Amino acid sequence: MAKAAESPRSAICDSTKTCGSKICGSKIWPGPLLLLQSHCAAASFVIALAFAHGGQASAAPFGDRVSSCVLIEDAAANEAGGGGSDEELEDDEDDEGDGEKDVRGLLAADGVTCIAISGSADASAQTMRQTAKYPGATSGSVPYSSIAAMGLNLATSTPTQYGVLTTGFETSFASDGQSTLNKATIGVGPLSIGYDSSQFNYWTGDNFAGAALQPMPSSFQIARTFKPWENTTFAVSLESAISQPAGPGAGQQQSSQAGSADSDKSPAGGVVLSLESEGDAVSGKIAIYGRPSWTDSAGAKRPEAWAMNAGLEYDAKAFVRNLTIATQATIVSNSPELIGTRFERATIGNLNLPAFETLGWSGLISLGQELTDQWSVNAHASFFKFTLPAQPLLSGRALSMRGAANVSWSPADDFNIILEVSLTRLTLDLSGPARSKHGTGNAAATTLAIARNF
Repeated sequence: MAKAAESPRSAICDSTKTCGSKICGSKIWPGPLLLLQSHCAAASFVIALAFAHGGQASAAPFGDRVSSCVLIEDAAANEAGGGGSDEELEDDEDDEGDGEKDVRGLLAADGVTCIAISGSADASAQTMRQTAKYPGATSGSVPYSSIAAMGLNLATSTPTQYGVLTTGFETSFASDGQSTLNKATIGVGPLSIGYDSSQFNYWTGDNFAGAALQPMPSSFQIARTFKPWENTTFAVSLESAISQPAGPGAGQQQSSQAGSADSDKSPAGGVVLSLESEGDAVSGKIAIYGRPSWTDSAGAKRPEAWAMNAGLEYDAKAFVRNLTIATQATIVSNSPELIGTRFERATIGNLNLPAFETLGWSGLISLGQELTDQWSVNAHASFFKFTLPAQPLLSGRALSMRGAANVSWSPADDFNIILEVSLTRLTLDLSGPARSKHGTGNAAATTLAIARNF
């Protein structure tokens, strides 16, 4: 199924003027963020690399003859490779069969640089119904909302004597006037640096309507990948605090607007170790996160944090035709921003809890079945819970249970229409001198989403 464009809406994100639009900001390392927080600077940086590292400043970007090529996406597995000729690309496609399609691009004038440009267009409409006791139900929730978004992706790959040089840039623009930087990276071989989805993430939920408006939480990171075995990747990543740029919008559950005592200084960066394996029938990933203690702007000492995440995807065609089952389990200590799925993390992000001691866990099971070449159905159920021990500013617990089911129609390649129903039950029992929030309620949403990738 085609991946929906990622376009966040946030009522709580910090916005700054950038090229006549807005970009959602996040509390991540202030130094490196200066290199990435401008859409124009990031775009110019990546595009300049795409056309400059070929070494022919006087030549046209694509030369006199336009040739197709295959983008090298896994630089660690292609240390000495490049985009081949048209005949070689056809042979590769034949060998690949029904597997994942290669990303095609245009060959630059240097004869080795492959430049791939793609985009997406999405529109969503949602009706929402919340009970009176649903946390945040009285803080501006609306029964109906709609939004449209456009996405732009640019990627390049160039084989060099030091490994494959890759760049990536992804941004999205929404009808509400907000724009978001989703990715801005540069890498050489297995080493990469930039702003990207955290190595801690696994289950993406791309087959669900909310994915169009709820991007995967990202961070500024320096990552090194290894290939110990075929189809197995080990990654070590130094990452800033996870950012949660998205908020309520069409195509996703409204999140709670409850809050806690604010943290004026973001947590210290952490380290992620992950091991991911992809097989014909079973794929999975295990990730471990660690973060040292840090001191906030008031001089208070904040505790160190750790988290573990394990996910598994199983092709269950031996039991039911074209059935896929995915599961994920997470346990975290003092890092609530890592609890839950991409659809639930906005709720936790609105609580602004990184400065507090917490213990939480979450779980998920997802089912997907292709009924025909054009029709498919998907469903998932998830929960998260975390507790805060008695602290001077805040204590209590939060619990969420969420389920969603949809039917998807793909009348053409890279074009999807999704009709989805989702239910959420949210319980907040937070109290303290700084702020208190209590409530248990339900929310139901019906979403119609249209996604077109090109």
